[in-house]
Amino acid sequence: MHPLGLALEIIIKDDGKEQLGGIWDYRDDEEGIYYNITNSDNNRKERFKNNEKFIDTELKKRTNKREELFGSLIEKLK
Repeated sequence: MHPLGLALEIIIKDDGKEQLGGIWDYRDDEEGIYYNITNSDNNRKERFKNNEKFIDTELKKRTNKREELFGSLIEKLK
């Protein structure tokens, strides 16, 4: 979603539970949404690395089934 200028907000409540917040809409920005990780502190960089590993793992769990169903990770419109 970020390259398209969209982001899904996740709110972490005081009890640690997560809930969906809303969708951030920056479609008018030609670069989309980016994090500027290069200029981030080490703690922020580490959080991003952990998030990347989580997302990669989740994609791997679903890739084979989606390729079986759709012929691709991304479902094509026909």
